Amino acid sequence: MPPLRLPLALGIAAALLGPTAAHAAVTTSAVTSVSGAQQPHMSDDRDQAATASANQITVAGTTDGTTGDNVKIVCSSRNNTVNQTFSASTPVNADGSFSATGSMRNIYTYLNLCDLRAVPTGGGMPSVLAPFAAKRVQVGEHYSYKHGSGPNAGVVTDFWIEGAGDKAGAGYNSIGGCGLCDMSLHNPTTLEMSPELYGSNAALFSGTVTAGGVSRPSAKIDGAPAYTSESAVQTNQSASGVPPLQWTQHVDPDTGDLTITETDALVTCATFPVTNGSADCPAFTPTGVTIKRTIKQNHDGQLVAITDRITSTDGNAHTYDFAYFQWIGSQGGYRFPGESGFSPHTTNDVVAGEPGPAAVSQFILNNSSAPSFNNPLGAMVTTPAADRYAFGSPGYFYDVQTGAVPADGAATVRHIYALAADTTTLDRLKSDAVDVYVAPSVTLDAPADVSTNQATLTGTASAMGTLTSVTVNGVAATIDGQGHWAATIPVTEGANAVTVVATNSAGLTKTETGSVTYAVPTPPSTPSTPDTPTPPTTEPSKPAAPTPAAQPLPVATIPVTTAPTATKTLDVALTTKNTKVAQTPQKTTRIALACTGNGTCAGVVRMTKVLRVRGVRTRVLLGTATYEVQAGKTVLVPLKLTGFGKKMLGRQWKRILHAQVRVTQSGVTSGGTVAIKRTK
Repeated sequence: MPPLRLPLALGIAAALLGPTAAHAAVTTSAVTSVSGAQQPHMSDDRDQAATASANQITVAGTTDGTTGDNVKIVCSSRNNTVNQTFSASTPVNADGSFSATGSMRNIYTYLNLCDLRAVPTGGGMPSVLAPFAAKRVQVGEHYSYKHGSGPNAGVVTDFWIEGAGDKAGAGYNSIGGCGLCDMSLHNPTTLEMSPELYGSNAALFSGTVTAGGVSRPSAKIDGAPAYTSESAVQTNQSASGVPPLQWTQHVDPDTGDLTITETDALVTCATFPVTNGSADCPAFTPTGVTIKRTIKQNHDGQLVAITDRITSTDGNAHTYDFAYFQWIGSQGGYRFPGESGFSPHTTNDVVAGEPGPAAVSQFILNNSSAPSFNNPLGAMVTTPAADRYAFGSPGYFYDVQTGAVPADGAATVRHIYALAADTTTLDRLKSDAVDVYVAPSVTLDAPADVSTNQATLTGTASAMGTLTSVTVNGVAATIDGQGHWAATIPVTEGANAVTVVATNSAGLTKTETGSVTYAVPTPPSTPSTPDTPTPPTTEPSKPAAPTPAAQPLPVATIPVTTAPTATKTLDVALTTKNTKVAQTPQKTTRIALACTGNGTCAGVVRMTKVLRVRGVRTRVLLGTATYEVQAGKTVLVPLKLTGFGKKMLGRQWKRILHAQVRVTQSGVTSGGTVAIKRTK
């Protein structure tokens, strides 16, 4: 017996010491990096093999172990009750480091994140996890649905895509699938998931839907039933003409923000409802309308914006009538625009929409309980506001959107979903949503004509979020607490274009245009002024020859020069007063310019008149001209008269009109007062 006892004792000791030594070899670790196609937010491409490079990642870190030790790499979520094994046994190097490469598919976490840890092999998760430092990652998935047989074999009709931020996650199908299929909050500490508030939203289903007691197609184009790729195969998978769905997805590896694009060419069928397959609908035909959907999930996963751009593809105008499915839950509470609190609804209820650019509805998962992580709140912003909200049961409704699609443009319908555990967070998300996706509104009151060179304009502006500014032709307006704005802008004679721009805190703008006219008042008539007699000549014995009646009056010759800018030869060129500037019978005022120097004289002539308008001295432009005169030549340069210039000369042609002429030559400007008299 004694000989038998020693081996038994040794065997027991070996059994006790062996596992203890193996478990004790690694007592601390840290996952320090995850590298590969994407990280830390990843999406497994299920259309490719698990071994594809797009799905491979490398997990590395450090331990207090050494050669001969191994670690198990595990990703844990939901308070460590869900543990996905990335690598069952990874050897530790002599310096305590480790590295393992494999498929991200091994640690897929539905709509959630997980904590990657390296723990000792040979057992379950340690009861104390603090010594095993984790790196948080998210692994979703995406793939296509392809039809399997018949005339549509291999045609892509739907997709599945997941995205998760640090606080919420969601899964998506195409428009004809379930749209926003699932959405839940995350507990950032335990990675537990809340119950789903949204379960199938912004979807256009196949077949007949009952909205507010009315049976109808989910989508209609020009009054006829319309189908997406997925709803078409759900209606009759044997019919030809099912259009292939096109889609893309991108996950920002740093933030987890998800972007999905989808293009659905809508088709129609002659019979509705389709109850007898190919007999009712042997082939689908194009409607001439395509929906281009863009989904953006951001704000740590708590905000999802779904934008449908409805476009004509055949060059014709169309109408659309969509009943978007919105699932909340059978115990849900609803608060539609204009309502003061949450209330349940029953089958066939209809809530009228409030016309406007946007509307906000709010929901709670269980109307009989207070908001919490397990009883989340939601908000839906629709742009434009829905026509009505029509219930199919207490747990879901349809928001009905109707409108026109221009022949050369598009109509846009947008649904924005927010998810939160408390009112404060939900209000912040709503505010961000309307700022980012809902432009402000602005109006311009009809401007009255003004008689000065300044106009004060007024109007109103508002924003569902935060209105930050209103500008009028670039001039900042003042805004009172009721949204009334006012701004004073400079104007010139005649009609002045007015552009009013309202801007919200996200930089979205709304523009309104108009016009204001500056009508220069007619000055009072003044007594005629006799012509100034011509000064005597230096040679009285030689009287001046009489001017023939058909010839224009003598003109004052203004010297200009080809000298450079620094030359001051024009300083006193126009000091002579009461000289005459000729005007032809066609009322074209001409200025005589004589070029001195060498080369060519070129520049600009401006003629102005100072008037007193309502006690204010205002200089009014009568006419302008450009000139080019060869050296040694004198040229009569015709002025292009303004409207006011024509009025003044037409009104005062019988007397001398004193005005100022300024001639600019090579950057040097000279001026003086001259008299203008119309030719008889």
